[in-house]
Amino acid sequence: MVKVIICTGISGSGRKEYLDRFAEYSGKLGKKVKVYHVGQMMIERAKRDGLNITPKNILNTNRHTMQALRSGVYESILRNFKEDHKKHDLIVVSIHGFFYWKKTFHHSYDHHYIARFKPDLFITVMRDPVDVRETLSAREQWKRERLGEEEISLWQNVETEVIATWAEFSGCPYYAFFNVQRLCTLFKLVFLPEMESTYISMPMTHMMDGVNRARVDRFIKKLEQYFVVFVPNINKGKIPKVSQELSKRNHAHYTNSYQMVKVDLDILLHQSKRIIVFFPKEVSSPGVINELREAHETNKEAWIIYPSKSASPFLIYYYDRSFLNERQFFLFLENEKKNVPRFKHKLD
Repeated sequence: MVKVIICTGISGSGRKEYLDRFAEYSGKLGKKVKVYHVGQMMIERAKRDGLNITPKNILNTNRHTMQALRSGVYESILRNFKEDHKKHDLIVVSIHGFFYWKKTFHHSYDHHYIARFKPDLFITVMRDPVDVRETLSAREQWKRERLGEEEISLWQNVETEVIATWAEFSGCPYYAFFNVQRLCTLFKLVFLPEMESTYISMPMTHMMDGVNRARVDRFIKKLEQYFVVFVPNINKGKIPKVSQELSKRNHAHYTNSYQMVKVDLDILLHQSKRIIVFFPKEVSSPGVINELREAHETNKEAWIIYPSKSASPFLIYYYDRSFLNERQFFLFLENEKKNVPRFKHKLD
């Protein structure tokens, strides 16, 4: 049966590029994917209809004109739906939920059409605010906005919260992940919905060196055979240091820090069925402890790979099963999942 996805992402998120690569990737695995990039279609339709609407200034357009233009594009997509259902395995309607333009938020959706698309799934593609800022600052449309990382973080926060609400009202699953997430993630969510999802947790501060990063990457790659794996982002932004001046600072100083916690706990972990924690080496990690506690209190199974028989009681309290190393863990997993089909295709 053909499925329909509503996919969103803020400007500069890499959503279009991710979806185009996903369509190509899916084709190699025998699945035909049709992607409608609504923003691009609006520009093309405006040009065809003789409207003086340019990519640089489209967000200055009268909102009634924008709504009419957007509705015309949605109607053209719906007219093609019957034929699309015959020729494709998946239809993706790629749209914006919100724009942050001239320091104000502007919604860019229509509930009426969202319902008419009858989506099976809602997706938001996120991106590191540093990368979004660099991408937008190079675009003619966004140069004058001079968006900071904090503004981009908040914009992305609004986008995910609103789209999650759409999904809830529509009775559909909702997932959000970063644009660097492997293409197999979306493929498994769509075409292998029975595959269990997991959040991979790790002591981020202590894995930035190349050796440990490579170990984690190999671990995740092998884990992909058994799960849909949601991977946290290693934030590129500057995190304020704790100091004696902490009490004098306001919350704005910590926007990126707060958003990092929000994404990991309330989005990536929340949408996963379980948590798997991998310690490349024996260290203390407040982030991991908090993620384990959140998983524990929301009744998610927690497995941990920790390279020592001695660990903090606060670590022990929150996990369900522990392993000393990767080899021990994957031997267990092979037996635990022996009757479950593995994903043995390329991950990207």
